[in-house]
Amino acid sequence: MNCIAGGGLMKVEIENERKFLVRAAPLKTLVNGVGIAQGYFSAHWPAIVRVRIENNKRGFLTVKIKTAPDRKIEMESRIDIQTARELLNHTTLCLRKTRYKIGRLEIDVFHEELEGLVLAELELESVEQMKEEVSFPPGFVVQEVTGSDWFDNHELARRRRVDAGWLYEMVKFCWGCKDVSGSV
Repeated sequence: MNCIAGGGLMKVEIENERKFLVRAAPLKTLVNGVGIAQGYFSAHWPAIVRVRIENNKRGFLTVKIKTAPDRKIEMESRIDIQTARELLNHTTLCLRKTRYKIGRLEIDVFHEELEGLVLAELELESVEQMKEEVSFPPGFVVQEVTGSDWFDNHELARRRRVDAGWLYEMVKFCWGCKDVSGSV
């Protein structure tokens, strides 16, 4: 659904997603990544307010409202790049990543203090699809972390210093997730 907001077009979507911690992947084979810098004005659920710049060319202002652990309402509006840069300069909770797309999968490779962390997201059209098996390309070793606030981008921006190996062990211990290779 699209709405007119403040003279511009605002995209409003229900976001159903599954999220995976990527323990191993052939990252050197990924191509056509989008560089993303994003900062947060509000970094606590139920509502997150974020500014994002993609490839230093496109700016977005987004509000996300969590309605369930794996479901959010997302309202996003394109903003001019100068406004996006100005807003980003006024945030203290920031992160940088490169996003790659493989079919329906989005692979986020984090940078700076979050270097070494790789997450995969699969956005689904309906809640019914949440239980379907997910296929990953060869070489990917993943662990599902859907529903864990710890892996939300705003939480990562708050915590910043992350050791992906420690995260994996924490997830394995706390949530009893099983290793999955190839499919979930």
